[in-house]
Amino acid sequence: MTYCKLMLKHTCNWKVSENVKLYRIVDYTIDYYGYGALPLPFEINCLNSCHCFMHIIMMSDLVLLMVITYLTSLSGMCFSQSSKVYSLVYQDFAEDTYDKCVRLLNGTHEIGCQSSTEGNTGVLVHLNETAVLNKFLESGTRKHYVVLLESSLFERNIMLRLKAKENVQGVIVYEADNFYQRAWSPDLSCTSDRFGLYSNGSYGREYQECNNGAKLWNPLGDGITEESFPFPVFYMRSSSGRDRLINCYKDYNVPEAYPLCSVQMKSHMFGAVDSVTCTRRSNLQNSFTSVGYCDPLGGMNVVTSLQKMTSDVSSEKDSIILVSAALDSRSFMSSFTAPGADMATGFITLLGVANALGQLTKTQKLELSKNIMFILFDGEAFDHMGSTRMMYDMKNGDFPVNRDSEKTQPPPVNLTHVSHIFELGQLGYIRDGVWAHYNPISSKAVLNSVYDAINILQNLSASVPVQNQSTGIGLVPSSLQTILQHRDVPGVVLTDYDDQFTNRQYFSRFDTLKNILSLRYNQNTTDEQIMDLLQPIAQNLSNIATAIAKMLYLIAGGSHTSTSPLDNITVDQNMMNDLLYCFLYNPNCDLFNEHLPLNSKANLSSISYRRYTSVYTGEVSDYAGISMNILASFTGEKLQNFTECLSKSDDQTVRYFNMNGNRSVAEGVCILSSTFATKALAFPLETKKLQENIAMYGVWTESRWTKTTFRLRLFLLQDELSQGMVLLAGLLVMLTSFATVYVLNEKAAILFNTGIV
Repeated sequence: MTYCKLMLKHTCNWKVSENVKLYRIVDYTIDYYGYGALPLPFEINCLNSCHCFMHIIMMSDLVLLMVITYLTSLSGMCFSQSSKVYSLVYQDFAEDTYDKCVRLLNGTHEIGCQSSTEGNTGVLVHLNETAVLNKFLESGTRKHYVVLLESSLFERNIMLRLKAKENVQGVIVYEADNFYQRAWSPDLSCTSDRFGLYSNGSYGREYQECNNGAKLWNPLGDGITEESFPFPVFYMRSSSGRDRLINCYKDYNVPEAYPLCSVQMKSHMFGAVDSVTCTRRSNLQNSFTSVGYCDPLGGMNVVTSLQKMTSDVSSEKDSIILVSAALDSRSFMSSFTAPGADMATGFITLLGVANALGQLTKTQKLELSKNIMFILFDGEAFDHMGSTRMMYDMKNGDFPVNRDSEKTQPPPVNLTHVSHIFELGQLGYIRDGVWAHYNPISSKAVLNSVYDAINILQNLSASVPVQNQSTGIGLVPSSLQTILQHRDVPGVVLTDYDDQFTNRQYFSRFDTLKNILSLRYNQNTTDEQIMDLLQPIAQNLSNIATAIAKMLYLIAGGSHTSTSPLDNITVDQNMMNDLLYCFLYNPNCDLFNEHLPLNSKANLSSISYRRYTSVYTGEVSDYAGISMNILASFTGEKLQNFTECLSKSDDQTVRYFNMNGNRSVAEGVCILSSTFATKALAFPLETKKLQENIAMYGVWTESRWTKTTFRLRLFLLQDELSQGMVLLAGLLVMLTSFATVYVLNEKAAILFNTGIV
């Protein structure tokens, strides 16, 4: 109900006409409840000593006000989504039933999807076979179409053909009940060709991807994630929503006769051109209003030190071993990004290694001549954002914390302090063993150190064979490529493939736990059954993690004697099983609940984390936060005196983690650890130094949108004759209304002459 208070003010001593007796009516207020009729009597407020008489003066104006207000109110009610008229015209889809393609921008161009301001509308056409698709591309002649596309046809070449057919206004992708998860990757086949170690054209040109037929790491990648579409693309997650669309098409569009089943899709984005242009526009806009066009993508890296860091012990040359893995994932649709199961096995294995080495006593850790630092990179799916930022921070003395002379801080770490780098990549498809990758054109001294490390690992890993990469191939796409551009360090990347990805769904929504297991479980599968299914992969990962942990211990200066702890270093398979279950199946698990901050009100999801980096906020994301707590717990020191668990704001060498624990004690557990969260954000976006050569950086932004940006709804489209008749009827009603108001206005003095009250 609309409520209006109308105040009309007039002066005294008005001229009295013959037909209208008006005696100095001054101010009156009309309370109006908007359903088109004014309640009587009017409320009269006299504001001076003039005599008050109630008379309907200027009645023509009031009638005009009534008509206009009524029509406005009626129009608003008709178009309100809660109105009966709206529900008779449209069928809306809940926003959580479909995933969306959004607009992203990098240093050179824009990618993703975009609709018009009010959304794109078209007649629904169902394309579920190649023959039907070809027929539509050749003969579809209507002005506007929205395509309902079966998932097996969703690939770059077909989408580009639909894009070229300018009457396509949107695409809705769905999966049939008998859909087979095909081998397909939406990422580039040249996954690191843009900012990789061999991308400058001179160094290692023979290993540059897409160069004269060089080996492609991701041959199934079609690069659709790098394309820009001028229409919305949604993925229908709900089977009931899919059936509504298909049935609507069958009922009204086969054969094609009016009324036609039509769809409106809305996903209007504010960002455009590229990150540089969009950021400049946002900065200019923010100087006047709070509205902007795009925001930088970025997250937080997680860094922990096996040895407790102190402010008075500076790092020496080659005194640190870095162990890294990527945290994030990516897919064409960003709202419900697939968990990237194969990539996740890399950082899950790293957590296992940290757990094994973290069980060394404090004395045993200090006896090591080299410190071991574990790093989880965020934003690696976007041109290695996390590792690029780490190198920038190292260069400027801000790693692992930003310099602050007023606080107690660990000494800065840079690349000269690093003796070895070991990166854990895709490890989910371990079948015949693990491959060790390195830069084949490193210096002889570096390669000798690499070979020594691989030999140690091979001798320690009997259950999971470790093999050298094949000859004739360069370093696999990795964070290590970013680091080696700054210094030639002995580095090894461990993966489940040799010369091309074993994962045949890399960065697609099919890269799930089901594909790694090659099994089909469903909603009726119990948690116990899932844990049983995880046993084979958990065993492989725990075996290789144990071998890596022992290798790191020996390279860090640990001894291999009868009294050394080497033989006791092991990764518990059950713990690895829990990590896989929690990260890739159900985050609402005991392990994650134990590592939540004490008294945290966070509700863990029952759906695996989406590991899309998203807009930079300066806060640690859910998946990075729980990873940081677990890493701190595995490598840190458990304090017996709980009162010590206090954060000292001026001491940044360590951090106190107050977590739930296993609930055996009410106050939880307190962990003291040298664990840090560092920025995974492109520094040009942070410093606002948008140089002209920005294209050389992995600068990514995400377009802004509003809360009402996304919409998907069905409706029936009438033929043009019917639409014209409706328009004509509306015009007649409008003209009749104007004529009525005009007559009332002209005859108001006669019609509403009620005399003096």
